[in-house]
Amino acid sequence: MKKETKKNIIETLIAGAIALFLIWMLSGCTTTHNDRYEESRAYQYYVIDENSDEPDAYFETKKEAESYKKYFEKHHTYKIVSIK
Repeated sequence: MKKETKKNIIETLIAGAIALFLIWMLSGCTTTHNDRYEESRAYQYYVIDENSDEPDAYFETKKEAESYKKYFEKHHTYKIVSIK
């Protein structure tokens, strides 16, 4: 084989290897995650209607939770639950 042909083959193999490596890195592995678990990590305060078992809203600060509770006080009897 000629030197140019060998050089072209080597360059093609290297380019192919780099392309495969990039595709492998960019495709990545995805995992399923539990949205409720993610919410529970991010939020410290829950606003729950007294007649319900499920929270209606999630908040990071107590001030936000109190504001939500006050806004809906005409139609709901909410209580604020915090995580400690």
